[in-house]
Amino acid sequence: MRERIVDLLEKVDLAVAESAGVVSELDLAPVVAMRNDIRTRLAYPDSVLVAGLVGGTGSGKSSVLNAIASEEVSEVGGVRPTTGYPLALVPEVHERALSGYLDRLGVTSRATSQGLDWVCLIDLPDTDTVVVEHKHTVDALLPRLDLVIWLLDPEKYRDAAIHHEISRLSEYRDQFFFVLNQVDRIGKSARSQIESDLESALAEDGIDSPRIYLTAASPPAGPPVGVAELIEGLRQIFEEPAPVYRKLAVDLDTATRALLEATSGAQSPDLERRWAESMQAIEIPLAAGRTSEAAHIVAALVSRFADESGDMARLELEELSVRVRPVIDETIVGLKNRSTPAPRRRFWQRRPPDGGASLVAAPVIAALESEVGRPLRKALQQTARSQAAIADLALSVSQLIRSFYS
Repeated sequence: MRERIVDLLEKVDLAVAESAGVVSELDLAPVVAMRNDIRTRLAYPDSVLVAGLVGGTGSGKSSVLNAIASEEVSEVGGVRPTTGYPLALVPEVHERALSGYLDRLGVTSRATSQGLDWVCLIDLPDTDTVVVEHKHTVDALLPRLDLVIWLLDPEKYRDAAIHHEISRLSEYRDQFFFVLNQVDRIGKSARSQIESDLESALAEDGIDSPRIYLTAASPPAGPPVGVAELIEGLRQIFEEPAPVYRKLAVDLDTATRALLEATSGAQSPDLERRWAESMQAIEIPLAAGRTSEAAHIVAALVSRFADESGDMARLELEELSVRVRPVIDETIVGLKNRSTPAPRRRFWQRRPPDGGASLVAAPVIAALESEVGRPLRKALQQTARSQAAIADLALSVSQLIRSFYS
């Protein structure tokens, strides 16, 4: 599976290269960043899942982390020295192997555990933090993790901030776990009602059939409730074929869809036929001296090509459409300057010896071919190469994703 991901990254490279000048740098930047993130993840072990604990203030992330680790890792109800910053619980056997990856993620606060050796848990800052830097940390980390465990509590399980994040990342729904913590504070009948309402809220976020676990990670008396079931659910994901690569496949799909959107589903331009028809259509207006009409015909064609092209090509072609009228006017002025004095009517109506179109049309069409037609072809050929590379990538990514479910 790793080899298939690597092969697809080469197709991403080609699609990005061919899209330069067709897709804006602003649209290409997140695709390039995602490609780089995938390559980074591939450089580190796939024998351990990197999972994030995400929740709002008071949801009990630290308590859940401690319950999963079966030891006091994160201070509960207090302020640890790195408050607001991510804390990683790293399996001791993978500490050295994951060190570089955690460095790249910007997770510098770490604790080791001798418990679960197949999952590295990262306690993230609160989603409802008012500190902009901490909010950016959460936003940047979430899409890069193998799994996300969303921590909710009975009072704030419909909190807008966390549901905004869930909705923003809904394409990763298969990598999500939802934990309704602190259920020891409510009765059993209320638990069922809240769980049902939570399912409805998640459906609004684009999450169907969510994995929901009810826990009391730090009850007033007795051992944690529901944490063993959560650990077993995480273990089942780990034991599925290629769990890390499933997530990377979603990354590739997200990048591909971004490229497809940036090229706006550009159509096949059928350039040569449409260009030839427009050149034929301007012969009569040019013969009658109606240069504005001729310019409109050609500029309208170039504008239509612009509408059918990618973002950057669109800008280039829109500028090219504005160039049509000056090309015609400059050519006409040059012809008049070279012609012998004659009534204006005869200038426009002069014919070649073979009785074809006006003598004015031929040099104007030649000028348009040179000044407009050639750059038009160049831009559309680049767009076509970009489309072909993206289409090939999209097909390969689709086949990869289907392979996980076949």
